[in-house]
Amino acid sequence: ADTHLAVRNEARALRIFDRFSVTGTVHEVDLAEHAQVDGLYARVRPDITFNLAGYGMGTGESDGPTARRINSHLPAAICRAASRFGTGNWAGQQIVHAGSAAEYGDNLDGFAESGDTNPTTLYGVTKLAGTMSLAACAEELEVAAVTARIFNAYGPGERSGRLLPSLIQAAETGTDIRLTDGRQKRDFVYVGDIAEANIQAIERGDGQIYNIGWGVGTSINEVFAKLKEILGKDYSIAKDALEKLDNDAIFATFIEECPRMVLGYFFQMANDGLYDKDVVPYGAGTFFMT
Repeated sequence: ADTHLAVRNEARALRIFDRFSVTGTVHEVDLAEHAQVDGLYARVRPDITFNLAGYGMGTGESDGPTARRINSHLPAAICRAASRFGTGNWAGQQIVHAGSAAEYGDNLDGFAESGDTNPTTLYGVTKLAGTMSLAACAEELEVAAVTARIFNAYGPGERSGRLLPSLIQAAETGTDIRLTDGRQKRDFVYVGDIAEANIQAIERGDGQIYNIGWGVGTSINEVFAKLKEILGKDYSIAKDALEKLDNDAIFATFIEECPRMVLGYFFQMANDGLYDKDVVPYGAGTFFMT
């Protein structure tokens, strides 16, 4: 397959792609401008789109209009462009949209795809709006599309300031890291497993929302202890230095048929995905396949 990568800054993206041996035709485009999205689709005419664009997780990403353009409006713009310019050569899902566990917010009834959503952050609210706008557009235009709600991704390319890069930097520099009490649990998912789940989704999905996670929470303290073991370095955390988060545990639960269908063999493996991988920083970009 030919791979096309839509990026905001080509020079910066090429450095990242070279580091991680990512190949494909690079297109510099502002995905917030829907006319540019249409122009890109008219040129590329992709069979499959993986929409991994997002705004609101990085430091300083708090602008409401930008969040709405990228998180809320772009998924439907992609759906319309795929309907207009798609080739119809692919029989599976045409769009896999990266959703987020943040769409569930402080829902106390669990984090199943069929459950309620109550996002509490700008990122969560706008990501949920994007998921819903994509679903409505896909139904109206008969475009095959799924949303993959990703839980706590980690792996090569992860930006500084997130948990694992911060812990690794603290170990390398011998400095303390400021955290909460460390008892809250998260569903950590390796980026390679997320990529494989996305491939499974285009082949086996059927227009639903799918949680991409292990379904088991790992506490920050457990991550801290395992990282010390892997790196062979002793370092310390300044616990309770940060305010405790509202949600003690955020990890995926599933409607009955989803994990077997989309994640395939991942849920047949021993539940040690966090510990089997190299603990190094992840990255993602928006790309198309023709």
